[in-house]
Amino acid sequence: MKSITVKTLKEKIKNKENIQLIDIREKYEHENGKICELNIPMDEMIERIEEIKNKKEKIIYCKSGKRSKSLAFIIKQKFNLEVSYLEGGYEDYIK
Repeated sequence: MKSITVKTLKEKIKNKENIQLIDIREKYEHENGKICELNIPMDEMIERIEEIKNKKEKIIYCKSGKRSKSLAFIIKQKFNLEVSYLEGGYEDYIK
């Protein structure tokens, strides 16, 4: 489990790197502003894990980084998938 900074994420997006960005916030949070289209709320992630099983670098984000850090740890333990989380979350991204 590793973190990624807002600066690094913005560079990856700008350079069109092969990443899968996943918003794990609730649907109403996602509708109020987002970085990406894919929204898998934290409580749905386990049942929807197949949606992120691919070769791309996976990066999840939430509002502040706390939920995504916890979920990245759980995904690594339960599914042995490497998932990065966005430090500071959406709040830092939009600053």
